[in-house]
Amino acid sequence: MLAMSGNGKGAAVMFLRSVSSLAPAFGRPVRMVLALLALSGVCFSPLAPARAEDRAPMGAAALMRLLPTSIFDNTPEPISQDDLDLLLTRGYIDNWVVAESSRNSLRMTATGDSPGEVLVQALRASPRTVIILGARSGDACAAELWEQKPGGGLVPYAAPPGPSASEFFALTRNVPRNIIASYSLCLEAGMLEAVPRFWNAAGPVDITPDNRVFYIWNGQNFVQRVAPAADLGALSAPPAPSSESGQ
Repeated sequence: MLAMSGNGKGAAVMFLRSVSSLAPAFGRPVRMVLALLALSGVCFSPLAPARAEDRAPMGAAALMRLLPTSIFDNTPEPISQDDLDLLLTRGYIDNWVVAESSRNSLRMTATGDSPGEVLVQALRASPRTVIILGARSGDACAAELWEQKPGGGLVPYAAPPGPSASEFFALTRNVPRNIIASYSLCLEAGMLEAVPRFWNAAGPVDITPDNRVFYIWNGQNFVQRVAPAADLGALSAPPAPSSESGQ
């Protein structure tokens, strides 16, 4: 039997009493039908809609379906939204293949003559999710950051503040003061890396950095970490993604 609230029981009793008082006017079958209709209205309340926080988080492939395909413009093989849907549905199209897929990560690789890949990393931070889209084509790379709000909407997510030129060099390094750095953000082993290019007033400068600068997700935001280029053992990537399928 369905449980009935106190208010529901009171309403049912009052209605039954009212129906009983109509005995002279209605026959017994009619009174029974009216009573059943009243009880059904009291006992069967509408189901409450599922709250956003109660919904299961979307997997990396499902999130990628909701995002623009602009990250593919940084590879030799841009694709349309329809092609992306087909790629994620069957695992391959003419020039792309899904190489790896799990709940929190996705890797798609180009199958043409020119190398290229697109990576998706979902970073969970209840009640929201931050998504990194990364693209690689040879030595070039690019990244986009997005955030899924509790209600399900996706909006751009602000990139972490960039490093200064000095952070790429050891304190003992004699670097000209007029050196400035621009950089690209790249998705590397679940972390963002700031890959630099160096400049001065005359143009590009060919100089090898001593350090690599990473941004590691700590569960709520990105934290900058600087490590010697020859020794990255001190850096730790986010926990290994679940093996559950995210499609």
